[in-house]
Amino acid sequence: MSKQGEISKENVVSVMVDQLNEEQRAEMDKLVEQFQNMYLQTYSRTRQGTLIQKSKVIMPSPGDV
Repeated sequence: MSKQGEISKENVVSVMVDQLNEEQRAEMDKLVEQFQNMYLQTYSRTRQGTLIQKSKVIMPSPGDV
């Protein structure tokens, strides 16, 4: 049992994408696109056509976005 003022995982209700308003969805789509571009930049293709990952993806912290 949590103390008053503390957040418990049992008390957190997840939000679904379809519950976002237009502005929130647009912001999320922009962030998803930025992450996808960042992720794809960690890969390159060799002359033989092999796909290799040059570095691991580093997730930005929420304050960095």
